[in-house]
Amino acid sequence: MDLVIKFASLLWGIWFFRNKLVWENKVVTAKVVTDWSSKMVVDWQLAKMKIKRPGEGACNTTCGAQTFKWKPPTAGEFKLNVDASVPKNEHYYSIGMVLCDNTGKFVQGG
Repeated sequence: MDLVIKFASLLWGIWFFRNKLVWENKVVTAKVVTDWSSKMVVDWQLAKMKIKRPGEGACNTTCGAQTFKWKPPTAGEFKLNVDASVPKNEHYYSIGMVLCDNTGKFVQGG
């Protein structure tokens, strides 16, 4: 499983930095891509292991966290769900989006 996770992270890094090249004309070395991908795996593994306690950066009801049940849009319309992650003490962020139709079928993501 570890190898699959590392490989998926590497593919994500290649895709991420390819977009940097296409949209921002930013060129990076293969080492930057592999280092970034490795850091993503480590961050993900640490996040899975970390036990959140109130007052230690864990978001709870005092900071506005709420649970909502997903509801489909009206027929003929789409719903875009967005989530973001901002790691503590880091200078980057991640954003993910999923577009679904009124049946809940995945249309597009990014």
